[in-house]
Amino acid sequence: MNSREETPVMHSNWKPSYLLKSRLAAFGIGTVILCLMLFPLTTYAQKSEAKPYFDRGLQQYESGDYEGAIRSFTQVLNLDPDAYLAYYNRALAKNKLGSYDGAIADYTSTMLINSQYVNAVYGRALAKFNKGDYDGAIADSNDALHLDPKYADAYYNRGNAYYHKEDFAKAAADYAETIRLRPSYAIGYWGRGSARSKMDDPRGALSDYERAVELDPQLESTLGPSIRDLRSQLSSSSASPSSSSSSRTLEIVFGASRLYEHKSGWFSLSIPENWKVEDKSSESEVIVSLYDPTQNAVVVVRVYSPTKGHTQAELGDILRTFVNERMSSFDGYSAGDLRTQKDGSIGLAFKYNQPIEGKTYPMFGDAFIEQHNGLVGILALVMPKDQYDSKQKEAYELLNSFRVIGAK
Repeated sequence: MNSREETPVMHSNWKPSYLLKSRLAAFGIGTVILCLMLFPLTTYAQKSEAKPYFDRGLQQYESGDYEGAIRSFTQVLNLDPDAYLAYYNRALAKNKLGSYDGAIADYTSTMLINSQYVNAVYGRALAKFNKGDYDGAIADSNDALHLDPKYADAYYNRGNAYYHKEDFAKAAADYAETIRLRPSYAIGYWGRGSARSKMDDPRGALSDYERAVELDPQLESTLGPSIRDLRSQLSSSSASPSSSSSSRTLEIVFGASRLYEHKSGWFSLSIPENWKVEDKSSESEVIVSLYDPTQNAVVVVRVYSPTKGHTQAELGDILRTFVNERMSSFDGYSAGDLRTQKDGSIGLAFKYNQPIEGKTYPMFGDAFIEQHNGLVGILALVMPKDQYDSKQKEAYELLNSFRVIGAK
């Protein structure tokens, strides 16, 4: 798998007479590869007397003279101790030489001067990964994602760290988020395929490997043997009456919680930070859907302002109609009895069968309705049956955090 290198950062107010060229360098890390981001050029006000040393450091880095680049960037820092990009570029050179502790120190110095420079946070995560500090790499990746939630490479590399910690469910979730942010990212599919393979999901692994090769045909030489083995495995499994392919779904991942307050001010909810939020609200009602990275779990919120208040019986009828309209077309659909909860809301359990890629998965769901301060709020959760018991605690923590705030 090809990795993308880090590129040194130049100052836009300095105009070097050459162009930096990005180069690809592949190196193996188990069955997945560490992705090094091509960082964009960045503006920084530098002391003019340091300019020749900085330009020389860039040239030396580009030519592969990393020791010379380190010396040049050190001269820059002797003249201007606040030149955080000199620390940053020196860290890149140290990382190239395998001096990971030195690189980490320089990335840290960069961050002390400019705490919002996300590339340095990400770079330190990579250096920690390189030295085998996977927990540290995860922590720094988390910080990078806090600064930039759409940092696809941070998700990818955090997935690599989880993979090496053999937490394949979290790795798969991070690779999935990488793919969501960058759908044409071939090695994102490669990484998720490797995680799925470790999780005994050969069909999912095959699908991801094939998609990776489709996006980058050069991966055929690397992934071809695994693709052929998986095809043979699945073919033999389906041909043999005594064996069957796994019907387990990819594990749902509940990340750390964050408070989500809808822009309408109508409701709040504590949601996992790694879940996707899809908002299709209008002025008259709020409709928000939440998906875990595997899209095996979904939460739907509907909040609206009725023309009049409702009785408990009417609320129950509204809830049953809401669920029936969305689920009754599925095979095996059935709903239980309406039950009044301790907090006064009304609950309804239901189930149905979900067809996915030629297989059928039993799904369990819970829906609730409540009335508060002139608003009606409906909350529904759906999960695969095979994970309902193991994930119920996290799911109900999410559901119990739902608050209808009130009409403005």
